[in-house]
Amino acid sequence: MINQAPSPKEWYDQNYESHERFRNKIESLIKEAIDETNIRIHAISSRVKDKDSFLEKFNTGEYDSVDEITDVVGVRNYSKHKKRYNAHAEIN
Repeated sequence: MINQAPSPKEWYDQNYESHERFRNKIESLIKEAIDETNIRIHAISSRVKDKDSFLEKFNTGEYDSVDEITDVVGVRNYSKHKKRYNAHAEIN
């Protein structure tokens, strides 16, 4: 019997915890890297794309597979000063 690929909703549900762990880890690593420099940032935020947004994106028809969606987990850092952007780019 051939295993059928999970639906996008099932895939999201099956992988949510793993994406959440990844989100936490990558945010922590970025914070550690920033703490080891003289870079001051305003804030760091991260998220796992919510299920409705994920399904809406998949259903646009632009993707043949859920594996093609590359922004399931996102991390941003914010700086109030434009001249600090280059320093951020060096650790990103």
